Amino acid sequence: MKKLIMVCGVAALMLGATSCNKSCKSSGENALSDSVAMCFGKVNGGMLARNMSADPEASKWDKREILNGIMSVLKVDTANQARTVGMSIGLSMVQQLQRMEEQDSAFNREIVIAEFTKAFLADSVANLDEASADLRRLMTDQRNAAEAKRRQEREAIANASKAKGKAFVDSLMAADPTIKVTESGLAYKVVKEGKGTKPTIDDIAKVKYTGKLIDGTEFDSSKGEVREFPLKRVVAGFSEGLQLMAPGSSYVFYIPGDLGYGNNGAPQVGIAPGSTLVFEVDLVEVVPAKK
Repeated sequence: MKKLIMVCGVAALMLGATSCNKSCKSSGENALSDSVAMCFGKVNGGMLARNMSADPEASKWDKREILNGIMSVLKVDTANQARTVGMSIGLSMVQQLQRMEEQDSAFNREIVIAEFTKAFLADSVANLDEASADLRRLMTDQRNAAEAKRRQEREAIANASKAKGKAFVDSLMAADPTIKVTESGLAYKVVKEGKGTKPTIDDIAKVKYTGKLIDGTEFDSSKGEVREFPLKRVVAGFSEGLQLMAPGSSYVFYIPGDLGYGNNGAPQVGIAPGSTLVFEVDLVEVVPAKK
């Protein structure tokens, strides 16, 4: 959105350094100013179209609606300075409301307009400082309420994911009695047992791994390369599982949500709240903690 809004400013700068004689040529008494006007409109319209095409979200917008908004501003009588100032302030208020709505919830714009009009047209506004303090407090209350709602939604998703993950692991264990479960709830299967000293929580493990969701979707992988992980800096289930392994071992971890990314999940890699994680892990080497 910011890039699109900046288009006109960028285009205006370009006009200062670009000749319009070839593609934007007009004739008549005002040939030069008309040519500049042609170029200004053409470059800004073209740049906006190009930027919208390159933006997945903006490319879905109705161009006619965008054009209506632009025209409502461009057709304003710029000689009427008060009207121009009012439109600038209105656009600024809209941007503020949009930012607030993205964080919290939608506002009734009619109430905003009514109260703004009443306060603005009054010769003086009583208790303005008190109203400002109320606004800050109410906005904080609204943010807290919105966050509480989001937290409840995440918990509901997490509980459903945890139940689905438990059912998945239970079905695997019913079919494969070699799968074991630790006291914390970590399930694991020994594919190959290695030899040597097992890592401690203070050590660094060199591993090859693949991480998947229970539906088989891969969300992370070392791609066959060796990666290093301090056991203190990975999710609890991964750390606990590595401490069961000796170098040369191959295990599969079934990490429940509470030992993984919890109720927050990791949306940036497609992990929903409460998701059970499946890791195929080869422990290559243990780097002991420095004394």
